[in-house]
Amino acid sequence: MRAILALLLFCLALPAMAQDPLKTDNPSQFIQSLMDQVLAKVKAERPRLQQDRQALRQLVSDNILPHADFRTTSKLVMGPFWNQASEAQKTAFLNEFENMLMRTYAEGLLSYEDQPIRVMRPTGGYFDWDKAVPTEIVLKDGKPIQAKYYLYRNPQGEWKVYDVVVENISFIMSYRNVLQEDARRLGLDGLIEKMRTQTIPIAKPNVQKS
Repeated sequence: MRAILALLLFCLALPAMAQDPLKTDNPSQFIQSLMDQVLAKVKAERPRLQQDRQALRQLVSDNILPHADFRTTSKLVMGPFWNQASEAQKTAFLNEFENMLMRTYAEGLLSYEDQPIRVMRPTGGYFDWDKAVPTEIVLKDGKPIQAKYYLYRNPQGEWKVYDVVVENISFIMSYRNVLQEDARRLGLDGLIEKMRTQTIPIAKPNVQKS
């Protein structure tokens, strides 16, 4: 359940928006504006999206993927294995990582059912070049789930999200444990082939970030 929420909250942070809110200097305003837009779209199109999985995947591709920095995420997930990979292996990993997450995002997106979300003031991130935006989603039973988005602004003025932490469990750290273990066991080419044919679930990390 927490893994699904992590993916859901991650994808809610990342839809596309071409107007002024995308250019805001405030990362919390960016997250809030994008959430408002994507949730309205999902609510309006839910019956069609439930029936047409291709349309759902297209929604993810058009509205989520352009605003995720998969290269930064991949570097942090793979650690030393990224530096050992050839350019062809890096490209293949990026493609399969993106495709694998798209399949999971598409299903997670439909699980949102108008739960209230509160976006708070930004704080410092992991590094000196990023920011963190804390949020809270309230479930139907009244239980709040804490989430924090890590993002940075590129030279073109676009905010890019590269990690999300839900209840102190990092998206990057969760996938790092799973994918690095597979890389050690299968080799990079074996890992890429596994990603091509299987959905790899998030696992609870041994190291947590707050």
